[in-house]
Amino acid sequence: MISQGVHLAVRATIVFGGLTMLAPAAAAQRADAAQARAPLSTPKLVAGGLIGGALGLLAGGVVGTGLRQSRPCPDEQWVCNLHGAIWGATIGESVGIPLGVRKAGGRNLGAMLAVSTGIGIAGLFALKASHYDSPQAPIILVAVPLLQLTASVAIAKR
Repeated sequence: MISQGVHLAVRATIVFGGLTMLAPAAAAQRADAAQARAPLSTPKLVAGGLIGGALGLLAGGVVGTGLRQSRPCPDEQWVCNLHGAIWGATIGESVGIPLGVRKAGGRNLGAMLAVSTGIGIAGLFALKASHYDSPQAPIILVAVPLLQLTASVAIAKR
């Protein structure tokens, strides 16, 4: 009889102990779900996008320059390096902005990447059409990242 009582007490402890261990996990899941539905902070998303874009711009520019240096160049080498840096920086920044916004809490990374990359490619071709040296080139170089950041934040908040 005593062994049955001890057995019952051990069983109750295991069952209720397991429930008390599950309760904090369930509460944490509810808190995560509520946070996922909470409105996102626009300044936080913008800051994340700026940091991600800057890091992507630098990394992409370095990689683009390195890749371009490894090929023969019909022009002066610095011109080819500059073109490689521009292409690499555009790709790096186009990927860096959405990743930064996502890291800051944004949602829907796939759509952000697609839109940001599309804007970057359009800007790159517009820059190439202007021969990298026209009155429109500085406008393109400023407008493209601003459009990418704006689009990424808007998509992240949907």
